[in-house]
Amino acid sequence: MTNLLSAPYPYISSPFEHWRKAFFMSTFVFIFLLGFKPFGLDDYHGGIVELTLGYGLTCFISMSFLNIAFPAVFNNYFSEEKWTVGKQIMWSIVNVAVIGLANLLYSKYIGIANFSLQSLISFEIYTVALAIFPLLLFIITNYKRLSSKFEKSAVSINHSIDQLQHFIKPNKTDTITIDSDNISEGLSIPLDDLVFIQSSDNYITVHYLQGDKLQAKVLRNTLKSLEIELKQFPHLFRCHKSFLVDLNKVDHISGNAQGYKLHLKQVNELIPVSRSHNKTIKNKLTIRP
Repeated sequence: MTNLLSAPYPYISSPFEHWRKAFFMSTFVFIFLLGFKPFGLDDYHGGIVELTLGYGLTCFISMSFLNIAFPAVFNNYFSEEKWTVGKQIMWSIVNVAVIGLANLLYSKYIGIANFSLQSLISFEIYTVALAIFPLLLFIITNYKRLSSKFEKSAVSINHSIDQLQHFIKPNKTDTITIDSDNISEGLSIPLDDLVFIQSSDNYITVHYLQGDKLQAKVLRNTLKSLEIELKQFPHLFRCHKSFLVDLNKVDHISGNAQGYKLHLKQVNELIPVSRSHNKTIKNKLTIRP
């Protein structure tokens, strides 16, 4: 169980995706309450459609605020590199608890409940009973589905890596110059010695080989501008918002619920692949020019 809770789980950072999830969840709440009228709602003498629509809107606002505002403030906690099944479960419970509180406040506003500790406990129990078990089932099922998908795909890709030749390798005399905003700090290296480049804000760290040893140099530059400068080299690929790699240096690839990870030769760090590049990286590593 401990291994499951600490296993990597995909974190969705897109505000649009959070709005979409909030919309579907709030629509489910509206339809469920309108159709089944649980928790004494069938005794309500006002407009039942307006009442249940209000609960759905309360759910939408609560989820949107939690999943967009909080990650923007605490972005170090809500990072995919650190996101796990356990964190996803705990954050889902927080969402459910806040929705329960919001439902109580909405009920008090329309005059069908009083705000008290007993009322709060009742609303939390009702909300948890309605939402938490389907959420837990979804999280665990989704984790197993994604893990199986990417693990099996990684095996297939690794077989192709073993069978296929490298990309067209640069000549030993080919060099690249990576500029820095501080002109005196630029770096010129043989193109074949470049391993990967990692970005952080307005700085990049160039990881390259010097003899048999891996070296690193920090430069003031952006990966976006560097990607444009290096687009003529098909074996240099920006696989993630923070990483650009030489695909010739890929030893093998692994997969988990978050997607693919690149294992580079002579590098201990695993290089993540953005979900938007899953198909592209698979094609690049299995279909060589």
